[in-house]
Amino acid sequence: MSKRLALAAVLLSVMAAAVGYPPQSMALSVADWDRAEAGNPAVIDHGVWDGLLHRYVVESHASGINRFRYGEVSAADRAALDRYIDRLAGLDPRDYRRKEQLAYWINLYNALTVQLIIDHFPVADISNIRIDGAEPWRAPLVTVAGQPLSLDDIEHRILMPIWKDHRVLFGLACGGLGCPDIQPRACTGPNSRELLTSAGRRFINSDRGLSIAGARGPLRASRVFETYERDFGKNRKEFLRLLAHYAEDRKALYLLGYKGNIQYQDNWKLNAP
Repeated sequence: MSKRLALAAVLLSVMAAAVGYPPQSMALSVADWDRAEAGNPAVIDHGVWDGLLHRYVVESHASGINRFRYGEVSAADRAALDRYIDRLAGLDPRDYRRKEQLAYWINLYNALTVQLIIDHFPVADISNIRIDGAEPWRAPLVTVAGQPLSLDDIEHRILMPIWKDHRVLFGLACGGLGCPDIQPRACTGPNSRELLTSAGRRFINSDRGLSIAGARGPLRASRVFETYERDFGKNRKEFLRLLAHYAEDRKALYLLGYKGNIQYQDNWKLNAP
C-alpha cells in the first residue's frame, strides 16, 4: 500500500470513529478490499442461490411486498444454502472482474441474511435477533479471505464505498418489511444493472420506500434514504431529483417540487408471508 493510500485509510478511520459512520465492526479498511479490477474472466456460479430464490420468494403477496417462506425451507435446501455460502467464503472476490465482485457481495449479503433468519425462525422482527449480544448486522457471520465479516462490513465497508452506486442499496434485502424487496432471482455480473434499477423503481414507488401524505406533505421515506442521503446527492435537492428519476409521474412531480421535511420510518417486521 502506498503512503498516500495508507494515510487516506487512517484518515477515513479517524473520521468514521468521530461520527459513528460507517458502523465500527469493520474488520478491514476500504482500501483492503478495493483492488484494481482483475483480468480474470471466470464467472462465479450463483445457480444454487437462484434456485432457492425461485422456490421460496413469494412475488404475488397481497401486500405488494416480496416475501420469503423461511419456515418452509426444506432440510435439503437449508444444507444447499450452507454449502453455497461456504463456497463463496472460500473464494477471494478480489480475484474477479468488478461485475462479478458486485454480484458476489450482494448475493452473499442476502444469503447470509436468509441463513440468519432461518437459524432464529420463528422470529417476528429481525432487529430482535442477538448473536453473542450483538445486533444481527454487526455480528461476524462469515470469513472471507481470512477476515471475519458482518453484514454491516459488507454493506458499509465494501459495497457502498467501493462501488459508490446508490443502486446497490436496492439489491440488499435485509429481511424487514421496510427494506427493498428480496428479488426472485440471483444477482449476476450480466444482470446486475437491470436487476438493481428495477428493484429501485419498485421500492421508491411503494409506500414503504416513499409515501406522499397529501399535497403539502409530509413526505415519508424509508430510513435507508436517511442513512445514505449523501450517496444519493450532494444536497437535498439533488437527493430528491435522483429519487424522482425512479418514481412514477405523479410521485416524481411531487418530489421535484417538494420543499418540506422528510419523515423517515423503519419497519423491521419480518418479510415472511
